[in-house]
Amino acid sequence: MSFKISHGIFKNYTGSSTIFSSSELVTTTISGPSDNLKRDDCYDSLTIETKVRLFPQCRPFDSMAVGIVNKILDTFVLKEVEKFRSISISVYTNTRNLSMICNSVLIACLDGGIPLKSMFYSVGSSDLFVFSSGKIVLYHCFGYIDDEMSNKRQKELAHIKECIDFAMADVFTIA
Repeated sequence: MSFKISHGIFKNYTGSSTIFSSSELVTTTISGPSDNLKRDDCYDSLTIETKVRLFPQCRPFDSMAVGIVNKILDTFVLKEVEKFRSISISVYTNTRNLSMICNSVLIACLDGGIPLKSMFYSVGSSDLFVFSSGKIVLYHCFGYIDDEMSNKRQKELAHIKECIDFAMADVFTIA
């Protein structure tokens, strides 16, 4: 599967990304970090507000995707760096491919300078495997996961990692 990855295409946002394959499109925008309007003592770290919109609309999928993206961001974003601040992440898509959604969020975070603990890459389509340092960190699947499926996703990881690293090379290249 081939992808076309773009980042920084929306200039009014902190970070933005688009992943496009043959018939699937995912666009992610990040606004912030900005001052948290709900400033309170309980907000001692970065607050992340996420919304996912699938076209045509499917509210159950939107809710599930928001939960998965929030779980990934809770795992990988350094929230302690930006205390009393908030960011807003919006994902617009025409696909139910969770890995494209998560990879688009990763690219937008990198484009916007959101501090991450480590890089993560997502593979799969209806199932989702999130890798960090070559190991499965999180997964979401509606069925049984066997070793064969895990090995297949490990092989896909190299391709996805290469595509994202190539697309983001201009952001991290020091001249």
